[in-house]
Amino acid sequence: QSPVKNVISGLKSGGGKLAGILKTLSER
Repeated sequence: QSPVKNVISGLKSGGGKLAGILKTLSER
């Protein structure tokens, strides 16, 4: 239940979303 794990998991999911958006934008 450490907040650090929550932050890391949040960054991972957020980073994945950003990477996906950048991918779709660069493919256009």
